[in-house]
Amino acid sequence: MSYKAVRTDRYKLIHWVNRGKAGELDELYDLEKDPWEMKNLIASRSQSRLRDSLRRELRRLATEALGL
Repeated sequence: MSYKAVRTDRYKLIHWVNRGKAGELDELYDLEKDPWEMKNLIASRSQSRLRDSLRRELRRLATEALGL
């Protein structure tokens, strides 16, 4: 399995590459409240802005790493 991930001091977003068509298998964790990563927040409406922001950052980092 292949994945890409980005994290801040508090949050971690994991994107599973080639699994799921709409990112439905991705994972988002609040590491401050859930350090063992037991509660996936990816579908949480209250976390939608954070999720979108981390996805944008992940795309930016992946593009930068590929030199595009």
